[in-house]
Amino acid sequence: MKKYIILFSLVSILTLILVYNYFGVKGIIRLILGGIFISLAAASVFFLAVSIYARNLKYSLLSLYYLLLACFPIYSLIVWKNFLKFLLIPVLLLIISTIIIYLKLSEPEFGIIERFYSPERLEKKGKLYLAARKYEEKKNYEKAAELYLKSGYIESAAYVYEEAGKYKEAAELFEKIYEKEKDDYYLRRAAELYEKAGLYHKAARCYEILGNEEGYFLEDAAKLYEKAGLKDKAREIWKKVAEYYLKEAQEEPVFYEDVAIAYEKIGDKDKAREYYLKFAEYCIKEAEKDPNWLKYAKEVYEKLNMKDKIKEIEELERKIRKE
Repeated sequence: MKKYIILFSLVSILTLILVYNYFGVKGIIRLILGGIFISLAAASVFFLAVSIYARNLKYSLLSLYYLLLACFPIYSLIVWKNFLKFLLIPVLLLIISTIIIYLKLSEPEFGIIERFYSPERLEKKGKLYLAARKYEEKKNYEKAAELYLKSGYIESAAYVYEEAGKYKEAAELFEKIYEKEKDDYYLRRAAELYEKAGLYHKAARCYEILGNEEGYFLEDAAKLYEKAGLKDKAREIWKKVAEYYLKEAQEEPVFYEDVAIAYEKIGDKDKAREYYLKFAEYCIKEAEKDPNWLKYAKEVYEKLNMKDKIKEIEELERKIRKE
């Protein structure tokens, strides 16, 4: 790659020297500008072809406009006549057009003049959404959220409250959107933000609702009810967690460990022991294909203080190492 760069640099320098010797400074100017406008013309031709293929009239006309503006300077540089008319005027038009297009594409909601208004002036003019955008840019998040809400952009207000660190307000808005849209994403966001705000019981309630559809959320709900100090409610949810993982374990016995943990949380030691042992049996069976599973079985027997079983696992480990 370096060789090509060096070669290109040498060819470019040599070309510039030759052009300067035969045509002087004007020749170098014509060469550089010609390269720029020929590249622009080539790019315009490419985008014109793509736009025509896509049947996009708007971008076809825009590409044609740029192509024509690039052709005038190329003609001027070739004949070196009518320099002001064929070079400077198209260049000015190109610059102005590009600025306008950039402004329209970057923030299409704003008019050209509105971009220069202060948020206060936009608010007075009743353009609340645009004023909110401006306040957000200035990091005046509370004012931005207020105006987003007034203009009916609840989701934007929620994100702005989150940015401001007002997690409770943001969570309430996401929950409100969920009630309308019934999209789990918003309830998950509400749960996360309630947890950040330290409102663990509200976060737990959100996860409990989600758990009715996707059982694995119930575990999050149970943990957060515990964190909120609602022990009876947590115990109720841990029972549902045990039921959920017990169904999963029928197909994937690895979930027996989760069943055992749930029963442990409920306080049913006998059930917890029963499912820990089922999990250990599964691990030993899996160790026939992958010996690493033995360590999980050993951890279970250590937890249950089953010394004879621990010795059996250690003996199995020694045999595997010898093999």
